[in-house]
Amino acid sequence: MEYNPALGRKIKDSVDAIQMRYSPPPWISDLKESQWNLEDPISTGMYFAEVDGIPFHFLLRDRFSASDRVMVSFTPGAYGSKRDDGPRFSRWKYAECTDASLICVDDPMVYLYGLRYGWFGGGTEEKPMWASAGELIMAIVRACGLENPKIMFVSSSSGGTASILVSSVIGLPCTVVAMNPQLYLPANVNYRKAASNGLNSLLVKDKDFITDAIKRHQENRYLIMTNMASRVDYERHLTHLCDSMSVVPRFGITTVGNVMNWIYYASAAVPHNAMDWIALYPVMEFLAQTFESGAKLPDNLLDAFTRIIGEHHEANKRLLIERAGEDPEIVKKAVVFANSGDFDVLDAAIDKVSRSEMKQNTVCTAISNYPEHGFHCACSIMSRGLLSADAPRMRLIAPIVCAKAFAKDEDAQKAVRSVIESPKTKASVLGVMASCIRGLPVEDSFFLSNALIDTLWRLNTPDALAEMTALAERSAAKGNARALARMSKMYYYGRGYKRDLDEAERLAREALNSGVPWARSIINKVKKKREATESSPSDQDPL
Repeated sequence: MEYNPALGRKIKDSVDAIQMRYSPPPWISDLKESQWNLEDPISTGMYFAEVDGIPFHFLLRDRFSASDRVMVSFTPGAYGSKRDDGPRFSRWKYAECTDASLICVDDPMVYLYGLRYGWFGGGTEEKPMWASAGELIMAIVRACGLENPKIMFVSSSSGGTASILVSSVIGLPCTVVAMNPQLYLPANVNYRKAASNGLNSLLVKDKDFITDAIKRHQENRYLIMTNMASRVDYERHLTHLCDSMSVVPRFGITTVGNVMNWIYYASAAVPHNAMDWIALYPVMEFLAQTFESGAKLPDNLLDAFTRIIGEHHEANKRLLIERAGEDPEIVKKAVVFANSGDFDVLDAAIDKVSRSEMKQNTVCTAISNYPEHGFHCACSIMSRGLLSADAPRMRLIAPIVCAKAFAKDEDAQKAVRSVIESPKTKASVLGVMASCIRGLPVEDSFFLSNALIDTLWRLNTPDALAEMTALAERSAAKGNARALARMSKMYYYGRGYKRDLDEAERLAREALNSGVPWARSIINKVKKKREATESSPSDQDPL
């Protein structure tokens, strides 16, 4: 993969609007190894072109003399808002497993508008950016002498969206392989900013523009690959496409008209990126070519393709879990999985999470986003006292655990008691617990009533004590013997009520007779107090 000046001139000459030059970026030597591998031919095979004033950086691997097939890939999303960050190219390593020529194009939207995702969606209604990108692709193809190229776009995420747009304007039948593309842009978190800052008005005015492009261009073939484990991709984008085509999404590979839907399940660290696996490219290419030819694939082969993705990612996850004790980065890796709703790795690594890692990572945020999946992690965190002084993070997970405690989940109830009873729990965290419990039907649950009484006892403010005694009386009246025992404790210590040993003993005996064994400790304390009082010196005047 090497820059060819003569080819650069040919590309420039093929379209008047294109200005072409070799671009050895001045910042390339300053990039960290993690950003750029300087020993890769990518550092010498990059081109720069301006089409309609739009700057395009692209990587070109020329095999036009050996094959009429061309693979085009667009960068899926932007990597930074400064040109100094340098362009990024996706899937250029696919050159290792195909004889097709390869064109990888970076999204100029990041440089022009500072967007995280651009979809190559700038320009004007009269000349959209994706049309300019299409001119660039065809200029390269024409310069290399191909009359009837077989073009296949292979991209993911916003790059997959760009592939659908560009394929609609190049004027040749082509195949589009789009992995988890954004098909309904308003569902993307970057849409609002893009809509007011550079996004083409065609995409703003018509929310169905992308799915309509698929339906309009029946000459093209579209392989849409969607991971069910990525909720937003499945529920927002694929569902939008299926609704527009009046079809029901089905697991596996199904074909409707010019669209092949491949719905799979891969529990990857980032499910949205589960297809970014070079070993799958031959499968994609095989499916695309088979789709083009109209041949039918055996069902067992289709099932095998679907299984291999899920099994690959599941095996990687199992390996992480098995080696959790050996990996110093396990918590960070586990949180990546948790941020997409998969808590298996975090469940295995939860004993290794420290207070500092709780602050550094988004564990509690992930749990709050996926409460059902993250529940057991939340219980472990609370039981270990990792949030005893961290009210903001406790506020994220306590409602989840308290709700389960109300539903009589034993793990949840243990976690709630651990927080309330720990001497290390700060008042701010106790306040969070009290607030969470109050948000539930407290008086319908003796457990929650007792938990709130104990929390208010520890807060020990006038308002807390007034609430405590009122709740204890109401709960005891409903038959809560443990509330009676707590009231005896209040009378004994004179907290919430004026100290009254007789009432403390009476209530404690009633609670003991109702099956609360720890009430005996109050009876014993009363007895010792009375004995101590009786044996103390008399206050009588010695004279």
